Amino acid sequence: MGSNAVPSLWYWVVDERTTSGRGTWWAHTELNWGTDKQKEFVENQLGFNETSATDSHNFKKALLHQPAYLISGLDVVADHLVFAAFRAGAVGYDMTTDTNASTYNQALTWSTTAGLDSAGGYKALVENTAGLNGPINGLFTLLDTFAYVTPVSGMKGGSKNTEAVQTTYPVKSDQKASAKIASLINASPLNSYGDKKSHPPKVKGRQLQNIFDDWKLTKAVSLM
Repeated sequence: MGSNAVPSLWYWVVDERTTSGRGTWWAHTELNWGTDKQKEFVENQLGFNETSATDSHNFKKALLHQPAYLISGLDVVADHLVFAAFRAGAVGYDMTTDTNASTYNQALTWSTTAGLDSAGGYKALVENTAGLNGPINGLFTLLDTFAYVTPVSGMKGGSKNTEAVQTTYPVKSDQKASAKIASLINASPLNSYGDKKSHPPKVKGRQLQNIFDDWKLTKAVSLM
C-alpha cells in the first residue's frame, strides 16, 4: 500500500450470501489522486456516471442502488488502515429478498465512538455484538471520530472472489449465518469532491507508534 506519509484511497464492498457462505469483495487503491480523479471516483461509486473504464467498480454494476458515502482515513503502514482523528463509519445495504423483512430495501448504518485507546473499545467495535444502530432511509450523520485498525492482507487492488473476508459485517454475531449484507467501507484523504483545502491532520511518528502499540494488545481478538 502507501508510505507512512502519503494518504491513499481505499474502498471495499463485501457481499455475504447465505447460498455460498463465502464473501466477495472489490478493492482499489491509488496514491496522490487529483481533483478530477477524486470526483470521477465519487460519481461512479454513487452511481451517477457509467464509463467503460470504471463500470466494474460501479455500485449499479454490482446491483447496489442505495447511495453510499465517503469517510476519511489515513494509510500509515502496509496491510493496515488507520482512521485517526477523522469521521468514520460503515453503511450496509440489506440484500434480503424477503419482502416481509423489517430491513427490506433499506440502508443500514453502523457507526461508533469506540477508539483503540478506550477501555474495551476496539474489542467492542470488532465483535459488534450490539448490532446495527439503524435501519434508516435518506441522509444520516455519523457519530464522533474513532480510530479503527483492520487487516486487509490480500487486497492489493482489483477484485477478489475466493479469499476469506478480513473484516466484520455490520450485523450481530448471532445473525451472521442468515445475514445478506453488502457493506461499504471507504477511506479518502480528501472530501468527496477533492477539495484541496481539506487535508488530513498531521500525525507524528510517536502518536502512530502509540496507536500500533495499542493495536498489538488487541490483535488476538477474532475479526470473524
